[in-house]
Amino acid sequence: MKVTIKGIIKESNDNRQRYYDKVSKVIRPPYFVDLQTLSVPQDEWVDVFISLYKQKVLVSTFYRDKQITGGIVTDKVTNILYYEGEGGDYVIREFDKNNNVTYLFKTDGRGNEYWEKSKFNDQGESIYYEDSKGRISDVRDPDYDLNESVYSDKLIDKIIDTLKPPFRYDLESLGIPRDEWDGIISKVFNEDLVMKDVVDAIYVTDIYGQSRYMESKNGNYFIDEYDDDGNIIYKESNFPNSGTTYKERFTYGDGKLIDYIDSNGRGLDQYLKSSEYYSRKEGVKKRYGY
Repeated sequence: MKVTIKGIIKESNDNRQRYYDKVSKVIRPPYFVDLQTLSVPQDEWVDVFISLYKQKVLVSTFYRDKQITGGIVTDKVTNILYYEGEGGDYVIREFDKNNNVTYLFKTDGRGNEYWEKSKFNDQGESIYYEDSKGRISDVRDPDYDLNESVYSDKLIDKIIDTLKPPFRYDLESLGIPRDEWDGIISKVFNEDLVMKDVVDAIYVTDIYGQSRYMESKNGNYFIDEYDDDGNIIYKESNFPNSGTTYKERFTYGDGKLIDYIDSNGRGLDQYLKSSEYYSRKEGVKKRYGY
């Protein structure tokens, strides 16, 4: 029997979970495009993805001119399960119990596709690899230490002194191997961070899963800083086409926002009355499926 979205929505009034389960079976990547096409309310997307992945997930969306252009779905340990950008490009990942990537599929939305399959032993060592280009490898050389850095601390400190966002451009220009980036970025922010690759972008979170840095393939980036209580105290983003940078600073007292200033001179009173303030406040409530 053909399943229609109208039929699913009608049934949803009687059984929400059955509704989420059915929507999760109907949608196809690019998921964010499909969810909008099917007119599924955005505040129910988290529940749809929970049904799709059968686990708790975090859903973050990207916007341009108040329109959703894509997003990211991560699990509870900030593994990026799904990424979607503009133009229909998306990335799908699967992980084993030790959070190693066992499957990766990506497409640029123009018919070009690529996939990888990997297997790991209990020590996290790769024992098999295969990709869509026909490359196949068995157990790696046990004498090769993937975590051993070829860069001295002094050289890394020198590199950090020269780095400015967007970081990816500088790191690639300096010829720094990808497996060195995590340690370098962690030193830039002076805290332990987790970096994920999403198509031609990098996505960095702290150990609690809070976004710290995101850089897209066009050089656009976002920086977030938090206090010890998890309140955001600084935001920075750039706009490559115009060459401008936008900054926001937040001050808290007794857990409440008591001061605010941005690059445009907007103060606390103006910010508290803005739609931006309310959308962020609601976003914090809805982004987790709890």
